[in-house]
Amino acid sequence: MNYPAIVYQRDRIWTNYASNLPYAHRDRYQVTHISRDPLDDTPDKIKKLPMTRFMSYFAKDNLNHNVFSIYF
Repeated sequence: MNYPAIVYQRDRIWTNYASNLPYAHRDRYQVTHISRDPLDDTPDKIKKLPMTRFMSYFAKDNLNHNVFSIYF
């Protein structure tokens, strides 16, 4: 993998019900920005997207990981 990179996966499907029937769905994706540069501004741009929440940060193998949840 080349860095910086963005890795994503569908994490959950949120369903809203009315009269015991589903009527609205939203997919939630876990989006991880991985970079060698701790000052990379990409996480700042990601967190400004609508329906986005910062979840966690961790460093592993000299790589910085910023994890977000994004609903679509």
